[in-house]
Amino acid sequence: MSRVPTLARGPARRPVRGLALALAAVSATLGASACTDATVEGPPRVGDMLPVFAAPLLDGDSVELAAYRGGPVLVNLWATWCAPCRQEMPYLESVWQEHREAGLRIVGISSDTRGAVDQVRSVVAERGVTYDILLDPRARSTDLFGAFGLPVTVLADADGRITWMRLGPVAEGDASFEAAIAAATGRGAS
Repeated sequence: MSRVPTLARGPARRPVRGLALALAAVSATLGASACTDATVEGPPRVGDMLPVFAAPLLDGDSVELAAYRGGPVLVNLWATWCAPCRQEMPYLESVWQEHREAGLRIVGISSDTRGAVDQVRSVVAERGVTYDILLDPRARSTDLFGAFGLPVTVLADADGRITWMRLGPVAEGDASFEAAIAAATGRGAS
C-alpha cells in the first residue's frame, strides 16, 4: 500500500482545502492506520482527537468540544444557507432522541455570520432541533475540520477520539453511519 501524502505541522503551513478534503476522505475510507505520522498537519482523521475548539452556544454560554467527553459526541458543521444541512437536521435530531439515553451528544456548529443569529434560531426551531448549537461566525471550525463544503459530520468516542466522519450529508438509513452510532453507544443499529 502506498503512503498517503501529508503536510508538515506548523503555523506557517496551512493545508490546501482540496488536499485537506482528499486526505480526510482517504483517512475516513482507510482508517487511521493509513496516516499515522505524528507530524501530519491538516484536517482530523479517523483515530485523531477532536480539534480544540470553543464557541458560544445559541443561548450565549461558551462551551469547548472537550466538555462533551465522557460519552460519544457527534459534531455537525452546518449553515442556514446549506440546503443539505437543513435536510439532514431532522434525521440527526431523531438519532439524538433515540441514543441520548445511551450517552450520545450531538453538537451542531453553525458557521453563519454574526448577524444571522435570528436565522439560525429560526432554522433550528423549524427543523425541530433540540441538540446543542454552537455559533461560529468566523468559521474557525471549518478550518479546524478541513471542510471546504458543508455539512461535515464527525463522530468521536467518549475520550474525544474520532471514530467516523462524513464530508457531505448523512442520509437516513446510511449503513456506515448507523453502524458507527451503534458501536459508539453500545446499542443495536437503528
